[in-house]
Amino acid sequence: MKKTNFYLGETKDYSKFNFRDANRDINKNNLTKIQNSIENIGLQCPIIVDEDYNIIDGQHRFVVLVGLSMVIPYIVSSKGTKDSDLSKLQESRKWTALDHCNSLAAQGDYDCNIVLDAIEYLSDRKFTEQTILELYMKGGSSGLLSKLKDKKYKVDVDVALYLIEAIDLMAEYPMGCSPYTQKVCRSIKSLYNNNNGLNLDAIKYMVDKNYIKSYSNESDMTNSMQDMYDKALKATK
Repeated sequence: MKKTNFYLGETKDYSKFNFRDANRDINKNNLTKIQNSIENIGLQCPIIVDEDYNIIDGQHRFVVLVGLSMVIPYIVSSKGTKDSDLSKLQESRKWTALDHCNSLAAQGDYDCNIVLDAIEYLSDRKFTEQTILELYMKGGSSGLLSKLKDKKYKVDVDVALYLIEAIDLMAEYPMGCSPYTQKVCRSIKSLYNNNNGLNLDAIKYMVDKNYIKSYSNESDMTNSMQDMYDKALKATK
């Protein structure tokens, strides 16, 4: 008889299960949703573990079940799984860019560890984590998720620090929108790339002489800021 690749089990011995470092961080909102679902209709899907009882899929379900002192139903998969495959194996919620970055950092990725340190350092600013990932990403702002999925995410720290200096400078002046929003940050990065750098004196003049507002269309905002920046460059020469 051919050996099956899977078998079922259930237990209240919580200590036999392990979390994988490369898995996503536990999300409190996700825990709340899952707990409400389990309390209302019961658990509908067991967790999946490898033969060493490392959790492949269902770490949020596991945490909720432990908190409720419930039995853990599980499926053991005898097929080997790599840390890099975790995002493909999990079905409950798609991985975000930050999920991928955290996973790669746990696997030793240098660039992801650098940007995660930056996210922690910049926690007092009003940047979103996604915006910081884009500011630090080498090149333009597009393609963040695909680069992380393909393990091609690279940082340019010098450019990121210069962009953040420009954005902090803008925050000192009245604006129709926060300079820390993703749309403004993308526009500033586009200005940097399109002009082979930024003149901070021109940035200061630009925000001092113009009440910069947000546009619904990102390209319109970038074009408007480019026009203001060009005029500011001429005025500050």
